Amino acid sequence: MNNERMKHRLGASAVAVLAGVTLQIALAQHVNVTTGTYLRLTSGTVMKLDSLNIQSSATGVLESGSEVDVSSALINGGTLTCATGSTVNFVGGSQFLTGTTLFANLTKSGGGTLTLNSPATVNGTLQLSSGQINAFSNDLTIGTAGSVNGTSSANYIVTNGTGSLRRTVGATNVLFPVGPTGASYNPSTINNAGTSDVFSVRVQTTFDNPPADTNGVVRRQWTIAEDVAGGSNATLVLQWNAADEGSGFIRTNPFSIGRHTGTQWDPTPAVFADLGGNVFTSSAGGFNNFSAFAVGSDVALPVQGEQEVPLTFALDQNYPNPFNPTTIISFEIPKRTRTTLMVYNMLGQQVATLVDEEREAGAYRVEWNAGSVASGVYLYRITTSESVLTRKMLVVK
Repeated sequence: MNNERMKHRLGASAVAVLAGVTLQIALAQHVNVTTGTYLRLTSGTVMKLDSLNIQSSATGVLESGSEVDVSSALINGGTLTCATGSTVNFVGGSQFLTGTTLFANLTKSGGGTLTLNSPATVNGTLQLSSGQINAFSNDLTIGTAGSVNGTSSANYIVTNGTGSLRRTVGATNVLFPVGPTGASYNPSTINNAGTSDVFSVRVQTTFDNPPADTNGVVRRQWTIAEDVAGGSNATLVLQWNAADEGSGFIRTNPFSIGRHTGTQWDPTPAVFADLGGNVFTSSAGGFNNFSAFAVGSDVALPVQGEQEVPLTFALDQNYPNPFNPTTIISFEIPKRTRTTLMVYNMLGQQVATLVDEEREAGAYRVEWNAGSVASGVYLYRITTSESVLTRKMLVVK
């Protein structure tokens, strides 16, 4: 079938079946599938065009092994059925999708940006070969068995509106390749050791509830939600660039991942990693409630009030665990007392002194660098005038 024989407008009650061909529609040309019309692409068919408009009460069917390459727009006002193994490829420049659509495989290639004017779901593979997808005010959902490939600092989902990237998260690392603008990549990774759930993630350059010190934080807010509240036990990894940091943010100082509770930022001790190229991450675990998250110092994150005095003496499990070479140990003391925090090997030999001084009542965290010791199980013990608590941790090199 040549271009001259292809009608760009399929009239009412028409049926068009394209089988095993590559059809190149002339540049700046459009295909309108009008009311009552049926368009079907069989396996091996590739249709290349500027835009495809499936109007109300019209039907388009992409069978397995077929492909549509769109350089401008896909308007799904009728019914577009994408069988498993079919692909829609948005190629280069600036494109948009209008009409809620369920894709089997979706590819963004050739640079530029695809803007979602409606929600979209990809049950197979989302391939970000070259370019970005702007979620705008709509969600992009990856099916339970779906995957996202080709992500990089240039190829990702832009979340500069209320739209989010949605993925199912269980007890494996799941990447959410998002950024607040077309020039800032700030992905998050979630691992959920609790009940598997669908999480949504978006990131923005401003705070809904500004921290106490906006210079002491990374100037990014990650908004994370789960479909079914309760049952999760998530570890978060948040990524940023040096250019995203406030002028008072110091990477060598202890800092936290903070979650906004609705009234204030609640900091959780985080572990820092330098990925090179002025790209960094912080990670923290044990999250079972989700809202807005940020990275910053403990002083910068709380937005109101003083820290509450702990009611009991507590020694938390270190994080991460296992680890190499650094980990964070957190503890709480309910009143002023002489406090020691020691690390011992399994022979009972002391290998490190982390705290040995008078401490006021409060919550504390201490970093231990195990670079000078061998792999193995170690004990860390906190001692005050009234209590002794001990926990185990594992160094893996």
